[in-house]
Amino acid sequence: MATTWEGVTTPLKGFRFLTSQRCLWKFAIPPAIFNLVMNAVVVAILFASVWFWWRNVFPWFVEGQRGTAVWIWTAVAVAVGLFMLLAAFLTAIVVWRLASAIICSSLYARLTEQTERLLGIADDEIHSISFRQETADSLRDLAVWIGQQTLSFAVAFVPLVGPPIAICFSAHSTCFQLGLDYLQYPLTLRGRRREQRLIFAKEHRTTTLGFGSSLFVIEWMPIVSSVLLPSAVVGSVLLHRELTGETATPTEKYRA
Repeated sequence: MATTWEGVTTPLKGFRFLTSQRCLWKFAIPPAIFNLVMNAVVVAILFASVWFWWRNVFPWFVEGQRGTAVWIWTAVAVAVGLFMLLAAFLTAIVVWRLASAIICSSLYARLTEQTERLLGIADDEIHSISFRQETADSLRDLAVWIGQQTLSFAVAFVPLVGPPIAICFSAHSTCFQLGLDYLQYPLTLRGRRREQRLIFAKEHRTTTLGFGSSLFVIEWMPIVSSVLLPSAVVGSVLLHRELTGETATPTEKYRA
């Protein structure tokens, strides 16, 4: 339980550390702006899907209908609309995660390195992997997550036991992947590839799940998430150091 709570409180610890170290602000602002833009993109995709349904799909189903048929086809139109909204939501999430993997990860990597340098990491400990390798690893993680969610969706159709199993599996895989996504920053800085990062996350599974659960809640908080997600990156540095027994105190040179 204590290790799970340690993961849950990581973004808050990162926020406190970030606010106390002004030298990190200039590295936290660009990803915060990026997250604001992506929030707007997600909202735009959802609103566009609703608008398209209202202007094109709904009239196609109900026009010319009379009596009881109006209610039947209205129900069908609503069901189609809900399916379109779900598809639009999943599309928006995939677009967000793709953009985060390709664009935002480089901004978070800079914030991670500056935080680690502030905490006194030695130059010979830094072994950054190439952008191509990092992108390939991120895309593999995304593909695995999409596969897990697809499997959860299929299992949900099994009578009685399917829905609860699907919900539990989907929640576990999502929270674990989110925790791994952010723990990867201090690990990648040290030259750890995807397989090594996965082993580390599994060794600290409850902490990773707690961290991912907190991130899941944060990602559903528009605008606020733009500030808290960079804080979570800083928190991932502190959490990694706690898990490995390294110091998490700023060096005298950088002390605020």
